[in-house]
This record gives sequence, structure tokens and C-alpha cells, in this order.
Amino acid sequence: MYSKIVQTDARGQIVIPKMIRQELELGEAAPFWIYVKDGKIVLEKIKKPK
Repeated sequence: MYSKIVQTDARGQIVIPKMIRQELELGEAAPFWIYVKDGKIVLEKIKKPK
């Protein structure tokens, strides 16, 4: 498990750290669901159909 403190920029954007992008094999424009659950922001990678 990898954790790191990140901050939003002036536009409310965050950067997903490189180690996490590599672990999840995230490329540019990777699609996500974003939602709030139990007071937490959740990003869920959308899997491509096989």
C-alpha cells in the first residue's frame, strides 16, 4: 500500500502520484467514477471490457 499527502490546486485538481499510477497501470485520460461514500472521496478506475 502506498500513501502520500496531496493537495488540490487553484482549480481543485489533484495529481495521482506516479507510484500509484504505475501500480494501477493508469495512462493518460484514464476514466474513473468519482463519488462520495461515508464522507470520503472515492476514485474508481473504470475497467475496459475484454
